[in-house]
Amino acid sequence: MPPRGSIAAHIQAEIPLSQVVAAFQHLPATELGNLAHEVDSDVLICSDDRKRRQQSPRLSHAFLVVDP
Repeated sequence: MPPRGSIAAHIQAEIPLSQVVAAFQHLPATELGNLAHEVDSDVLICSDDRKRRQQSPRLSHAFLVVDP
Protein backbone atom coordinates (compact mmCIF):
# COMPACT_ATOMS: atom_id res chain seq x y z
CA MET A 1 0.00 0.00 0.00
CA PRO A 2 1.41 3.42 -0.92
CA PRO A 3 2.15 5.75 2.02
CA ARG A 4 -0.93 7.90 1.38
CA GLY A 5 -3.36 5.05 0.71
CA SER A 6 -3.33 5.13 -3.09
CA ILE A 7 -0.96 5.82 -5.94
CA ALA A 8 -3.19 8.72 -7.03
CA ALA A 9 -2.99 10.39 -3.59
CA HIS A 10 0.76 9.79 -3.47
CA ILE A 11 1.30 11.40 -6.90
CA GLN A 12 -0.90 14.38 -5.99
CA ALA A 13 1.09 14.93 -2.78
CA GLU A 14 4.47 14.60 -4.48
CA ILE A 15 3.54 16.80 -7.48
CA PRO A 16 1.08 19.35 -6.02
CA LEU A 17 0.41 21.15 -9.31
CA SER A 18 -0.49 17.92 -11.13
CA GLN A 19 -4.07 17.15 -12.11
CA VAL A 20 -4.66 13.58 -10.95
CA VAL A 21 -7.65 11.42 -11.85
CA ALA A 22 -8.05 7.92 -10.44
CA ALA A 23 -10.22 5.33 -12.16
CA PHE A 24 -10.67 1.55 -12.35
CA GLN A 25 -9.05 1.11 -8.93
CA HIS A 26 -11.92 -0.98 -7.59
CA LEU A 27 -11.67 -3.53 -10.43
CA PRO A 28 -9.30 -6.49 -10.06
CA ALA A 29 -6.36 -6.59 -12.47
CA THR A 30 -7.51 -10.03 -13.64
CA GLU A 31 -10.84 -8.51 -14.70
CA LEU A 32 -9.19 -5.72 -16.67
CA GLY A 33 -6.51 -8.01 -18.08
CA ASN A 34 -8.92 -10.56 -19.56
CA LEU A 35 -9.62 -9.05 -22.97
CA ALA A 36 -11.68 -12.07 -24.04
CA HIS A 37 -14.73 -10.89 -22.10
CA GLU A 38 -16.58 -7.66 -21.51
CA VAL A 39 -16.12 -5.88 -18.19
CA ASP A 40 -19.61 -5.72 -16.72
CA SER A 41 -19.15 -3.14 -14.00
CA ASP A 42 -19.57 0.50 -13.18
CA VAL A 43 -16.34 2.47 -13.08
CA LEU A 44 -15.59 4.95 -10.32
CA ILE A 45 -13.73 8.07 -11.46
CA CYS A 46 -12.32 10.27 -8.71
CA SER A 47 -10.70 13.70 -8.88
CA ASP A 48 -10.87 17.11 -7.26
CA ASP A 49 -10.86 18.59 -10.77
CA ARG A 50 -14.32 18.37 -12.36
CA LYS A 51 -13.05 19.08 -15.90
CA ARG A 52 -10.45 16.28 -15.73
CA ARG A 53 -12.99 13.91 -14.16
CA GLN A 54 -15.37 14.54 -17.06
CA GLN A 55 -12.63 13.95 -19.65
CA SER A 56 -11.65 10.56 -18.22
CA PRO A 57 -14.47 8.49 -19.76
CA ARG A 58 -13.47 9.69 -23.23
CA LEU A 59 -9.88 8.64 -22.63
CA SER A 60 -10.89 5.19 -21.40
CA HIS A 61 -13.36 4.62 -24.23
CA ALA A 62 -10.48 3.33 -26.38
CA PHE A 63 -10.56 0.05 -24.47
CA LEU A 64 -13.90 -0.02 -22.65
CA VAL A 65 -17.50 0.71 -23.55
CA VAL A 66 -18.52 3.61 -21.32
CA ASP A 67 -22.13 4.16 -20.28
CA PRO A 68 -22.28 7.67 -18.70
